[in-house]
Amino acid sequence: MTRGVPAVTTCEIGVASGLLGAGVGYILAPRKFNLEQLLRQDSNEFNQSIRTKYLKPDNKEQNKAYQAIVKARENLTKAFETNKGEAKLVEYTRKPELIRAYKHIKRLIPHARGQSALFVGILSGIGAAIIRIFSNKHER
Repeated sequence: MTRGVPAVTTCEIGVASGLLGAGVGYILAPRKFNLEQLLRQDSNEFNQSIRTKYLKPDNKEQNKAYQAIVKARENLTKAFETNKGEAKLVEYTRKPELIRAYKHIKRLIPHARGQSALFVGILSGIGAAIIRIFSNKHER
């Protein structure tokens, strides 16, 4: 190695790649669903979006909020069948009871951005470090 040229270690490359990957994962990951998106989802997506296993049976407000969202979704589905869905959707997204219900169950919606950033960051950091270790192009 030539004098005066700083050496870049495998650890530094892994950390830098991990940070870059975390940033990319955070930017590309979907945000939490807002009330309108939650109401418009189909049943399978809705069941995956809200982690019902974390609903506490003794938390009456949270259970009541979840039931209000489910009932609003059912009514909205019926309204879309009769071509009144858009008007009903606007009504529901402005309804104070549903806004409060959404705030109560918002914690049950997964944090996709944080999880994606962590996953992509770790994956890219480890990948860059492994490539650097097994590469024959760098001097030891």
